[in-house]
Amino acid sequence: MTASTIGFSNIERYNNLRDFLIKYEGYNFKQLFGLKHIELDALFEGDAATVYKVTRSKRAWLRMQFDRFVEFFDLYEG
Repeated sequence: MTASTIGFSNIERYNNLRDFLIKYEGYNFKQLFGLKHIELDALFEGDAATVYKVTRSKRAWLRMQFDRFVEFFDLYEG
């Protein structure tokens, strides 16, 4: 019987991304506990809503509101 490596690679990728966020971005394990892989990807990319969900900081909340404002008035660059 052979074991599938598909699930292992996803778990390994998830753990590597979580470890990167802890070591280099300044988050702690408690903040990242329970997040889904999609949320970790969004946090890595700097999504304002996800950053606010994790940190609950006023700066992240303001950035999230500014992103909503830009989206509402279609003020994207270009």
